[in-house]
Amino acid sequence: MATRYDFAFATSYRLPALALGITPWTAWVEVDEPGTPTPEVRVRFGAWRLRTPVRNITAVHRSGGFAYLKTAGPPHLSFTDKGVTFATNGDAAVCFELATPVKGIDPTGRIVHPGVTLTVADPDALAAELTAHPADEGMSWASCTRGHRHWGPRGAAGLLVASEGAVLLQLRAHWAHQGGTWSIPGGAKERGESAETAALREAEEELGIDPRRVRLSGSYVATCGGWTYETLLGHADRTLRVRDLAESDGHRWVPADDVDLLPLHHGFRAAWDDPGTQLRDFVRAPRRS
Repeated sequence: MATRYDFAFATSYRLPALALGITPWTAWVEVDEPGTPTPEVRVRFGAWRLRTPVRNITAVHRSGGFAYLKTAGPPHLSFTDKGVTFATNGDAAVCFELATPVKGIDPTGRIVHPGVTLTVADPDALAAELTAHPADEGMSWASCTRGHRHWGPRGAAGLLVASEGAVLLQLRAHWAHQGGTWSIPGGAKERGESAETAALREAEEELGIDPRRVRLSGSYVATCGGWTYETLLGHADRTLRVRDLAESDGHRWVPADDVDLLPLHHGFRAAWDDPGTQLRDFVRAPRRS
């Protein structure tokens, strides 16, 4: 079940919105109820769409007093931080900040937003519902005993998929940490997750990988001052369907001998170059039937 919040249309905003197909019948916000598996916030604003897991929201606050020329009509992009505003009045809104920016005004995902502003009819109710969801401290940075910062207080996990002597690598989105580098899909472990569950979930969220198509056969654990990153090792056929979704600007099957030629994420390069991990040997080795 989800709660729907309508936008509050001021008279002066109606005409420029109507010209773009933004009406009370094509603009709303939906929030999944607490307890829903992976609850989301979904925004429709005429032809524009935005969605994010509720766990991705790090702060919620009220706002208002917007200038008409800066907010009327289509969604508006902040030039300072690339936040997006969906406005149908200049009086009152709910703003929320995101741990991981999401796409909204640009369907290709080249422009992503670290914050969202919504002029719904009942901003207090929307703010209350968003804050009613239990906070997930997994979506934050943690410091290990060596003083290094790592993503995920519970540790993190990733999925290395091999096929025919090649490894499936992901080009990290330009806005992500160490964006523009190549690595495997992965991320912070959520509350109660095993490394296997986290790795498969991240691969599905970031590259659309169906976990049923991956045959797991072990893992490698890297540690740093008490913080751990576990790499799940698996095989899949080259027919595996892969799509660039969250945090991904591209992907490719890379032969094991060519991996070093790419600009690699620092953490993945350390694991790939470490002879104790045997990641190269795993990719090179023929899959056992």
